[in-house]
Amino acid sequence: MPARRAPAGELADALAAVVGWLDGHTAAPARTELARAVRLSLRALARAAPGATVEVRVPPFAAVQCVPGPRHTRGTPPNVVETDPRTWLELATARLTWWDALATARLSASGPRADLSPWLPVVRPGSAMMGDMTLSWFVGALGEFDRRVRQVGPHRWHTATPCTEWDVRALVNHVVTEQLWAPLLLDGATVEDVGDRFDGDQLGEDPVRTWASAAAAAQEAFAAPGALRRFVELSSGRRPAEGYCQEMTLDLAVHAWDLARAVGVDERIDEALVGHLLAFVEPQREQLATTGLFAPPVAVGDDADAQTRLLALLGRRA
Repeated sequence: MPARRAPAGELADALAAVVGWLDGHTAAPARTELARAVRLSLRALARAAPGATVEVRVPPFAAVQCVPGPRHTRGTPPNVVETDPRTWLELATARLTWWDALATARLSASGPRADLSPWLPVVRPGSAMMGDMTLSWFVGALGEFDRRVRQVGPHRWHTATPCTEWDVRALVNHVVTEQLWAPLLLDGATVEDVGDRFDGDQLGEDPVRTWASAAAAAQEAFAAPGALRRFVELSSGRRPAEGYCQEMTLDLAVHAWDLARAVGVDERIDEALVGHLLAFVEPQREQLATTGLFAPPVAVGDDADAQTRLLALLGRRA
């Protein structure tokens, strides 16, 4: 029977739930989440390397047959690869190479054809699947901000926020403006083309409705076929659209926290999203410090959780 296809979006969502753990920024995912990521990524491997020459086992969750060549029909398979869920997911997502896994005995490979290196990683940097994951994080961050903006009471729009130059209305206006820019930039417009179109207040008499409309338009623009493989012209220069989307995701998530702190609602951001953003920010901490976009980092203890560390890198005290 041919391997069932794992829809790209379904696999992207499954991997999104475990990458924070793989990168060491979040606790282990729930067993159901781990199982789903393993099963869908193995299914993607079987589709990329159709056949029945090699059996890949990732106990206790799944096993698949794959790789073109002589088909095994009975008894013990002559070519078997076996590993644990974490090692498999690191291999599948380009966090570990096949040869390093072999050298460190993190997997066993028996039989002359038990070599998966030509088909790994399953999710390649720059691939459509990576784009699906980038979009998934962006949509998650939109949801985090949306949840807070809908909790702003009628008398809280001029409450101070952790962004000292903005009250709640100004903060939401900033985020809305960022979403309004996205469709134009992704369509090839330059900063000069847009000019002062979005200067001043964009919220009007119904800020929540304005936000929802701008967020939907930005999501649609980033989700358009090929959008994340384009380049955009920003004030800082020409940038890959996928990197622009990641920066927008960070902006949404941190301002969701700012808004929550300002209006006194739940401040916890999705743990997997926090882990992903921490992995995105930490390698750029020195570069971020020179941009002036965030306050200087604040010190936190070694036992601080991922969200506290992320906020600290961006100049905020949880």
